[in-house]
Amino acid sequence: MQHYQPSCEIILIHISWSNVGALYHIPLFVQREIFENLGCDRCFKLPVPGTNPRGVEYDKQALRNMCEHDATRKILIEWKKPAESINVYQRWVDLWDQE
Repeated sequence: MQHYQPSCEIILIHISWSNVGALYHIPLFVQREIFENLGCDRCFKLPVPGTNPRGVEYDKQALRNMCEHDATRKILIEWKKPAESINVYQRWVDLWDQE
């Protein structure tokens, strides 16, 4: 982790059901700027040994700094759950039958 450098831009989706979230585009230079300011140790949260981790996570403050940077583009989205219950399996079967 000590030698990690970002190599691509990030598209981040923040979903907050029944609230306002956002779609973020975080440019590569913004990530590099935040990493230089905070350092690798403060940018990532490493998994706890003995757990079933899903990988390395961004630290909350590093992610907040990237999302709030002036060069980061943001589209606000109001997330609303549909009122009706959807049977996802049946929906895919129906869509498959249409083809």
